[in-house]
Amino acid sequence: MADIAANEMNYADTNGDGVVNDQDDITVDHYEDLGLFCDYNDDDVIDPCEMYQCVVDYENSWRATNCPEFGDAYCPDVPFVCPTCPGAWTCGDIATHTECIVAYFDTDGNGVVDPSDNIDPE
Repeated sequence: MADIAANEMNYADTNGDGVVNDQDDITVDHYEDLGLFCDYNDDDVIDPCEMYQCVVDYENSWRATNCPEFGDAYCPDVPFVCPTCPGAWTCGDIATHTECIVAYFDTDGNGVVDPSDNIDPE
């Protein structure tokens, strides 16, 4: 999916400024479609992270229609540098916290938190 997003960025970002916006030499329809489906923060600019998320969301939409038994694609490692808000957790942060929580509550060491664990409800 990263390759598809990179290819779309390379195609649509005709002026090479790293984003797709109204300064690029693409059709109005193409720009409007990208804006409608991929401009997640509504700033009229599609950056590589938004393009990547758009590709993932499109794939998941296709899967939901055509093969729902396979579930969503999950792509935690975005291959682009993405802006974040101060204090927001990254996927790495979430993984680290999850490992700590499971390690704390998995008192019987079977790798999962389940009813066999000795967890104090207080």
